[in-house]
Amino acid sequence: MSRLFAAMDIATTASRSEAFSVAIGEAMACETPCVVTDVGDSAMIVDQTGIVVAPGNPDALAEAWRKLIEAGPEVRRQLGMAARRRVQQHFALPTIVDRYQAIYAELATERSQSVPSPRLSECAR
Repeated sequence: MSRLFAAMDIATTASRSEAFSVAIGEAMACETPCVVTDVGDSAMIVDQTGIVVAPGNPDALAEAWRKLIEAGPEVRRQLGMAARRRVQQHFALPTIVDRYQAIYAELATERSQSVPSPRLSECAR
């Protein structure tokens, strides 16, 4: 897939529903700017490195493509490089592992603070 994404000028997902699109992240990691619909985490993933349009709006999708095509290869290259940096900073495996560990540690701390310890007399029963 990396060779395919790297060969594209623009990657697009035009979903009406989505969670976290791995395809968007893969395209961005290959320095391919994206046009995505604003569903699930797509807008958050792309941020300022591509264009986000409303779902179910083919005219907005076509307009976003037109903007990126007319912007030229240098602008697309700059957006693609920014997209790769964004993926590396926010979505690389070590970063995600650290985030999950922090969430689990926070939940464990909250749980241990909210559950009272049994009294010794209760344990003897």
